[in-house]
Amino acid sequence: NRYFMRGAARRGRGTFTFIGSPKQVETRMKALWRKLSKPVITHLAVTPLTESDTEVWPNLVPDLFAGAPVYVAIRFSGTPSDVTVNGNSAAGPWRRWLSFAGARKGKGIAKLWAREKIASLKLLRYEGVTRDEIRSQTLAVALNHGLVTRHTSLVAVDKSHARDSTLPLNTRKLPHNLPHGWEYDKVFGKGSSSAKFAPRKAMMHRARQQFASAGVAMKKAPAPAPVKPGQGAGKSTNLQLPQTATPQTVYLIIGGLSGIAALGLFWLGRVRRFDV
Repeated sequence: NRYFMRGAARRGRGTFTFIGSPKQVETRMKALWRKLSKPVITHLAVTPLTESDTEVWPNLVPDLFAGAPVYVAIRFSGTPSDVTVNGNSAAGPWRRWLSFAGARKGKGIAKLWAREKIASLKLLRYEGVTRDEIRSQTLAVALNHGLVTRHTSLVAVDKSHARDSTLPLNTRKLPHNLPHGWEYDKVFGKGSSSAKFAPRKAMMHRARQQFASAGVAMKKAPAPAPVKPGQGAGKSTNLQLPQTATPQTVYLIIGGLSGIAALGLFWLGRVRRFDV
């Protein structure tokens, strides 16, 4: 979980190593142990020497390890001033003075500062700041610097004209491709190449052909038996139906007798109970 590990490292002033495959385990773990075994400066703090408003992000500056540079983005309200960097080294307290007198201007630094601020604002959620407060701050920074976040996105608008507005409009059907993996002949059947330019027409024609040749099985009445000599041509024959009806009268009688017998047994049982 790269997102979680990066956030945990920022929150704990540490560093993390992402391993994407088993082949990277040995090399990346060795690099991680080399960094952890050689901490250079811990508990770093960057303090601008100015009375004007400044913003330093990340607010928790990571510790400095060997081979892992630390980046800090600072926004000044006016002319950049000098800053002091404090920390703890193996020899004791460590302090440096950095001057911006000879600094060069560069493009894109404002966006880097905005990204650092947004990433640090997300961590404030675990310090009691509400989601709405973080969202309002993140939204303002992202819109001012044109960044994509979970609350903002970029939309491209093409204002160029594809055709002259004075030309008349024409409407016609255009051929379109089948979904990936579909084969035309299996869907519409084998036909002429010209039919492929009108898939809807070909599909409807094929559907009509299938419907016409569906061959719905309809049970026809059997042909009448030939008339035997001597029976007479005009004499009608009765249709012999299977005798599958149940003898309901017999079943009703049996059911009634069974009910009477059950009532008799029930009455005898009650009489014997009272006699005891």
